[in-house]
Amino acid sequence: MYQLSRRQLLAAGAGAAALALAGCSSDKQGDTKKGQDLTANKEGAMDSYGVGDQFKATAPLSFSIMMLSNAAYPYNKDWLFFSSWPSGPTSRCSPLWYPAATTTRSAV
Repeated sequence: MYQLSRRQLLAAGAGAAALALAGCSSDKQGDTKKGQDLTANKEGAMDSYGVGDQFKATAPLSFSIMMLSNAAYPYNKDWLFFSSWPSGPTSRCSPLWYPAATTTRSAV
């Protein structure tokens, strides 16, 4: 069994403390509590939405979903996902197909 020395334990503790302090620091640029008004980002949102409520968009929304085009498992328009997506005037789902060859290339 491998035993850690005091020096290794102290280094690991110092690294953990540094990560904890870095994670708890405040960044004024990313602070959304002050100065930023996000009320304009409510297009299609319900006025009141709580636990157990069914979402119903107040304006038409469109969602794009990235899908991998795989030769071993080709696209089928009758997949359960597309038939169970709520089809109506408030929301639509449009798949974006990417060929498997472009996602599996080596970056070397």
